[in-house]
Amino acid sequence: MIGIQKMKKYHFDAILMDIRMPIMGGLEATTEIRKFNKDIPIIALSANAYKEDIDKSLKLGMNAHLSKPIDVNNLFLTLGTLIKE
Repeated sequence: MIGIQKMKKYHFDAILMDIRMPIMGGLEATTEIRKFNKDIPIIALSANAYKEDIDKSLKLGMNAHLSKPIDVNNLFLTLGTLIKE
């Protein structure tokens, strides 16, 4: 919830969204963010990398889904693809 409040107040180039978080999970947080910001790239980070998990993330408005443990090169490649200057 604090993250969503910060999103409304500050500018970010992208969001790295953990799917499993206390209080509000990443899927729910993405749904809330998309209500007021359709453009910011949101990248799901999750140990769940089954096709249905990836499809659910993308359907809810995330731009990419990376599995844990995170491959740093893949993270940078994904960020470089999604962030526009």
